[in-house]
Amino acid sequence: MFVSDNQFYFFILSVSIGFALSPLFSLSDLFKSKVRRRWIGAIFDTVAFSLFGVFFCRLFFVYGFPDLRPYMIVGAIIGIVLYKKTFHFTLAKIAEKAYTVTVRIKKRINVRRKMKNDGRKG
Repeated sequence: MFVSDNQFYFFILSVSIGFALSPLFSLSDLFKSKVRRRWIGAIFDTVAFSLFGVFFCRLFFVYGFPDLRPYMIVGAIIGIVLYKKTFHFTLAKIAEKAYTVTVRIKKRINVRRKMKNDGRKG
């Protein structure tokens, strides 16, 4: 069996590429949340997966990977899972907090406007 000296390097690079390209799947999830038809969601998933594959193959050649090996695909999948479990979760919590704060501020502004308008009429 041929063993490359840089297999660990290529594995870590595959994990990093999987992590870096995972926002494509987040965009797919965002678009899927806006549509009601499941088949349109499947199209978004297919496009995201295809773009991921194209970018991964492009980076595969840019970084000079020797051959496509199973551990590289596993590394990319691990990168996706790491993104979904860490960074994506953190971004979702931050976005939820920002939305909550924005809604509260908007309600306060509307209440103040209403109080101002009621005060002028009286």
